[in-house]
Amino acid sequence: MIHEVAPDESRRIPHAAAQQQSGRFEGASRDHDVAVSVVGNKVSDSADVDFLHAHVGTDLLGWVGTSRHVRAAERGEVRPIDELEPANRAVLSAMRGALDATGRDWARFTRQAVEFHLRNARAWANDRAGEDLTVQIDPDFILA
Repeated sequence: MIHEVAPDESRRIPHAAAQQQSGRFEGASRDHDVAVSVVGNKVSDSADVDFLHAHVGTDLLGWVGTSRHVRAAERGEVRPIDELEPANRAVLSAMRGALDATGRDWARFTRQAVEFHLRNARAWANDRAGEDLTVQIDPDFILA
């Protein structure tokens, strides 16, 4: 997911972060047979949309625009989801539709979760936890 996209000169870092994040997910998805859809966040104009198209291509599922509803929630004013702007609600609907249409291969998901856990445990988590986290894996467990 791309979290920040802004075309103006003062916010080039979010562009670079968005490119880096997109590339990282794309590489991981290729390496692990995972489908990736990208949703742009805080998109304010057509230049932002053009940026997304240029950097994520057909993986772009949609984009969420600047939202008064979300800003109110960030200030602690929680409103009913029905008050979210129609275009942003449509993106949420598209996201749910894409998720619902995704096949669930629970054995593969479990295998991938174990691979990710083992890789991260060995790469950094064992050291941070001060113990061997690879022993947490139950070999008989399968998701679903």
